Amino acid sequence: MNEEILKKIDAAILTEEKAIPIYTKHIGNTLFWSGLGKKTQEDIKKTFIELKEDSGRHVKQLQSIKEMIKGQT
Repeated sequence: MNEEILKKIDAAILTEEKAIPIYTKHIGNTLFWSGLGKKTQEDIKKTFIELKEDSGRHVKQLQSIKEMIKGQT
């Protein structure tokens, strides 16, 4: 049971480490061609930056949970 949970946590960590940074990296080009106003583009960029920061915190939390589970086995 714990191995299955640890695998799911590893998958969640991988998603957090990969997905949001990729989106954040490419959002600038997408917004450039979007036709959205400059203010809207800046707001979207700020949101993605916040998501990236949140994602980093999520990874730390997931790693902590993983270590707690490993400590009980």
